[in-house]
Amino acid sequence: MQAGNILPSFKAKFDGHSTSEEVLRDVDLSGKRYIVTGATTGLGFYSAKMIAAKGGKVTITARSGDRARETIKSLREELGSEIDADTFDFLVMDQMDLAQVKAAAEDFLSRNRQLDGLLLNAGWFGSEYKLSGTV
Repeated sequence: MQAGNILPSFKAKFDGHSTSEEVLRDVDLSGKRYIVTGATTGLGFYSAKMIAAKGGKVTITARSGDRARETIKSLREELGSEIDADTFDFLVMDQMDLAQVKAAAEDFLSRNRQLDGLLLNAGWFGSEYKLSGTV
């Protein structure tokens, strides 16, 4: 199947009311690793949880190690005992600081792990517009 043909069949199966469980019903993410930004709350948290529930490994990002560890503890509690010890890990970075983003990328690369996808979910509302620094 060509990539151009995937979207119409996907749209025929799912709509705006479809749940993550429905979309991922027949998906096996075993052996796959994803980085999920914004995973400490909301959609990022739920996305990390669903990836892990389908057998995937998740590297979450957070602005502090303490917050990342708290999030991973919560994810493990929600998913139960079937989650492997290496299902979750984390990178510390503030995405408004490009030097921290670069350092986090270098940290991930130094772990010599496969990366199968990125879920770029982090966002911030209600603050003054500003440009991040350059690296």
